[in-house]
Amino acid sequence: MLKENRKHDIELLYLVLPKCKRKIDIMIEKSQLESVLKDTLSLSGCTINVKVSKSKVILSGRVQTSDQKDEAERIAWHVLGVWAVSNDLVIG
Repeated sequence: MLKENRKHDIELLYLVLPKCKRKIDIMIEKSQLESVLKDTLSLSGCTINVKVSKSKVILSGRVQTSDQKDEAERIAWHVLGVWAVSNDLVIG
């Protein structure tokens, strides 16, 4: 009985830990994404807000050109763990 309980505890640990680690990784990547967007010269003068929901990045705010909008999205796609990007940036 003890061995069976221990096996069950280990299985639960494997199910829970990767999910926690994934959430931590996404939070870390969000701050890195914000930093990269802020430091990208071609995006200077833009106001870009980043929201992360699980593995989806949502970009909002204002950019000056369609090229800047595309560049911000390209940068977001390069973040580890991102499976979807919603580019709600407004040009103007």
